[in-house]
Formats: sequence, structure tokens, C-alpha cells
Amino acid sequence: METEVRPGTRWQHRNGNYYRVRMVVNEHADDPERYPLMVIYIDKQQRTWCKSVARFLAGMTPVVG
Repeated sequence: METEVRPGTRWQHRNGNYYRVRMVVNEHADDPERYPLMVIYIDKQQRTWCKSVARFLAGMTPVVG
């Protein structure tokens, strides 16, 4: 994966909203097809969201700084 998704990093969705990664899960799954790498992230209202890393990276850009 080119861009590393790590807890605490900030991202901007293509619609302009900002999110913070809380955790990445399923890193140690024995069957990655059945249990893909997932990102748990929150918005500014503290709502929780979850997507596969692939889908997350398709719509997000990392925020530097």
C-alpha cells in the first residue's frame, strides 16, 4: 500500500469532509479475503465509520501537518 493508514492520521474525503483514523483492524487475520483490512475512522461530530482500506484510500487524501 503506497499511503500508510495509521491511527491518529487525518484525511480529507473527496466531498471535503475531514476524518481521523481511530484504528486499522484485521491486520492479523488468517484469511484476508474473508476478513479484509479495515479502517475505523471518525468525523468531527465523533460519528464512527468503517471501510476496507482499499475503499478508504479510493476516496481520501491524507492531511499533512
